[in-house]
Amino acid sequence: MPGLAFFNEARKRLGFLICDQGLQACQFYLLSGLFYAEALRPIDWWSMLNKASACSAYFWNNLSRDRDEWMLDMQSRLFWITSMFEAVLTQELNLPPSNSVELEEHIALPKFISVEDIPSFGSFRYPGDDPFFHYHFLSQLAHRLILTRARNSLFHSSPTADYPPEPVEDELIRQLEQWRQRLPPMLQFDPKAPLSRADSPSDILVTAWLHCRYFVARYHIGRPLL
Repeated sequence: MPGLAFFNEARKRLGFLICDQGLQACQFYLLSGLFYAEALRPIDWWSMLNKASACSAYFWNNLSRDRDEWMLDMQSRLFWITSMFEAVLTQELNLPPSNSVELEEHIALPKFISVEDIPSFGSFRYPGDDPFFHYHFLSQLAHRLILTRARNSLFHSSPTADYPPEPVEDELIRQLEQWRQRLPPMLQFDPKAPLSRADSPSDILVTAWLHCRYFVARYHIGRPLL
């Protein structure tokens, strides 16, 4: 498997982070989880997400007075990345979620603060620090919230009852259409038309993912009728 040697080498250094709850530890667990996801090992992925979630929850439940805006923003990114991954995994495989779900109402969305004003980072600028990718991240997050709302409305609240009334489905479809229509211009797409040519290969994937997520949500909302 590509990258396995590097991953195993990183695992040898896990002991240095095993009692750490900081930013670096959270990033390590998220990256490890992604590797397990690619290796089709969902339980190991779920285990790594739980550890990342614990790191994030520790930070937000124990905010220090000397925190800076950049750290808050980075922790916000990590929290919502973990939350989105966890929602996908726990909802699809019926695995128990972490306690971080209770924090979602209290954690602000990331502002994507640049590191340019922090002397220790010098003039470094990450290629992903671009509004295009920022908008894409927030679009994914909004889409995941709609899917979670659909799950709780259609499946979770009364799994053995009759199918919810038609207005519930109509409202979820309306929210999904609002999500699509309010995407930034560079991410807009017509679900009935082929995807337009993008400026770069990375942009092609980004727009295609949103296009795919739209139809995935339509499917899940209408799945009880199949």
